[in-house]
Amino acid sequence: MIIVAVIEVIVSITIIRWLIGKKTGEPFSRKAILKILLFGAATAFIIMIASLFAPDASPSDMPNPILVGFIDALTMAALLEEGLKYGAFRLAMRNNAEARCRLDAVLVGALIAMGFALIEDVEYSIFGNFYTLIRAVLPLHAFFGTIMGYYYGKAKATGSTKYHILSLAVPLLGHTFYDMWIVAIKHILDAAGTAADTLTEEELLALPYGEYLEPLGYVAVATIVVFFIMIVTAFRKISQWSRNKELQESIVAQ
Repeated sequence: MIIVAVIEVIVSITIIRWLIGKKTGEPFSRKAILKILLFGAATAFIIMIASLFAPDASPSDMPNPILVGFIDALTMAALLEEGLKYGAFRLAMRNNAEARCRLDAVLVGALIAMGFALIEDVEYSIFGNFYTLIRAVLPLHAFFGTIMGYYYGKAKATGSTKYHILSLAVPLLGHTFYDMWIVAIKHILDAAGTAADTLTEEELLALPYGEYLEPLGYVAVATIVVFFIMIVTAFRKISQWSRNKELQESIVAQ
């Protein structure tokens, strides 16, 4: 999976450079960029350490795979990852004289997420599985970071608390919805243990909730496609905002 890791790093660096170039007015200093990326990377290392102590839910604990998928995706992935990224984002924005407008907040949110993704992608590649190929072309963390920065900037520009809530809640729920179908499939296959790869179609269907595998697979693929479209749309919006000098409302306290 070395090739996949290299591809992921190249894609991540390309996205980072593209985001940096979308700042209007005075560009971010190298020191500011490094600080933002390091904050994001630090959250990934915290997650890696926390995952060593995270308990694994057994199939008997909660038999319905969709329920397991939702709860595990929410508590073991989305809540931890988005919560830590949100904390890193707020730290990066605190007393940041270079982030002056709403677009700057969007870019900082996306860059925090890319610092996180750069470390996490390499970690996934080391352990190697097919899912890493999808991650190489689906910058999901950057998308959620964009949403986080967008609503935070709107909260600072309008003074409305509800946008602060949305800046964390929307990425949190989006991340949960994306992950839950894949987690549900894994939960079903865990019933077969290490023999899952050798089972025939009939044997897979005979597993507890095995009849869920095919529809869950379709939903997972459809979810990936939908999120890919949303990511492309979000990046196009960032380009438009930068080109047309939109989202220039000040977020600096007067």
